[in-house]
Amino acid sequence: MKNFTRLLIIILATGYGCMRKDLYQEKDSSVSLPPETDESNLAQFLYPFESEIQGAEAEISIELKEPLSGDVTSIVTSIPPLKYNKSLLFMLTQDDCKHSAFCRTWAAINGKPITPHNPVGKSYYYDYEHLEMGDLPPAVYSLGKTLGSTDGHGNEVRFHFTTTISPQWPFMNVGTNVNTGFQENFYRFFMKAGLRWANVKEMVNFGTGVALHDLMSGNSAPVDSISKHLQLAQEISSKELRGRRVKLLVEPHGNKRYIEAGFTDLDIQTMAVQSGASPFIPAMANNSMVKVPMLRQFLLSGDDIKILVKKQSSVPIDRREAVYVAVHETDNSYIESMLWLNDTFGKDGSDSLWFPSQEELFEYNYNRKHCVVIPSIENNTLRLKVKFPATQNFYYPSITLNIKGIEFSQVKSVSSNNVVTGLSFGPHQKGISINIDCRKYLFQQASFYVSKYLISRKNADLIDARYFLSMLKDSEEKTELQSQLQK
Repeated sequence: MKNFTRLLIIILATGYGCMRKDLYQEKDSSVSLPPETDESNLAQFLYPFESEIQGAEAEISIELKEPLSGDVTSIVTSIPPLKYNKSLLFMLTQDDCKHSAFCRTWAAINGKPITPHNPVGKSYYYDYEHLEMGDLPPAVYSLGKTLGSTDGHGNEVRFHFTTTISPQWPFMNVGTNVNTGFQENFYRFFMKAGLRWANVKEMVNFGTGVALHDLMSGNSAPVDSISKHLQLAQEISSKELRGRRVKLLVEPHGNKRYIEAGFTDLDIQTMAVQSGASPFIPAMANNSMVKVPMLRQFLLSGDDIKILVKKQSSVPIDRREAVYVAVHETDNSYIESMLWLNDTFGKDGSDSLWFPSQEELFEYNYNRKHCVVIPSIENNTLRLKVKFPATQNFYYPSITLNIKGIEFSQVKSVSSNNVVTGLSFGPHQKGISINIDCRKYLFQQASFYVSKYLISRKNADLIDARYFLSMLKDSEEKTELQSQLQK
């Protein structure tokens, strides 16, 4: 692996929308450099997206304490506008494949060390390998907790933002230098030109969404050239992310030719723009939103998030707009505002907030419109067959299902077929609510993070292992993994 401290990367590619500046500085040759360290053998999990289930057929069995007084027509099922029956929607997209998306935005959400933004001096950054090896820059700090909401039934769901990626640019494959304990200089923590694939892979494991943005076609390129480069970028990202295709295209600097290209691209199914679209109102979402651009806005400061969210929280739910924010570099105000979201509307507050990536929201809304739910009753058991649409390149086969006609006090147990890998349930209004997750490899993902903790014995890894275990439905296999954490 190349030692990045010996590289001077100047990105002046023609047409790279939000112009990239020289993100390394000249080094003093008289200062000694740490030796090269190859950390390419670090074990890293990456969800096998190429094999994700399509058209999942979930079966839920609700065993009742006594037979229902009515027939199956008394059972009414519905999928709410927002997952987990939340009432407030917030989204954040970070443009330009920024290095800070990993060591600041993602780190803050997931309880990792945060590199503060220094507006007058040097700001430092780190990579996945630095985090794993405990080689961190000076002045990092922690919020002391993760940021998120719950699934409505006591299980944590961390915030999921979106980062744009730049598959065509070589900086995503650049090496990094790890030298734990070396403090003579901190060149290895200087900001890189952008995110590296190793960083993106870990972010994706934790639910961060990805989007395409600037392409090597150039700012003034015609639509057909942009379309060609969209496919080139797709092929690279698919190879790096185990078959995952990118459905979201984020408009760079108001270039509507990108949106024109997105309309005809087979992979792009949802888009984000700064103009030319209406605010998204979840309660009024009456279509599947395919190829419908979503409106977002750049703010002067992360502090403005509080103003926007407070305003929408006071609007009646049937007219409440999503708060959708765009940012390039997340400074300290964005970290503080995400903490405020957690403490005010998230799991440590009213727990009324859903903070998904746009891709996750798009899929949930699509599934909401196209899932088929068929109830039946046999003796004391209410059975629900849930047929998901067989749509290519969908990675969030999960919904919240509300059921009226039975009360939680009538329920003896809830179980499912093997297609369902995540299951939680509880009372909702005068009925019950069930969260169904059919992601095929949830158990393998949880197993990896459990094994990671058993090797490292780090408290941060224990927190992550428990988080991934909480996604699984109850089973003997889950119980066995939980028992390993007690050893």
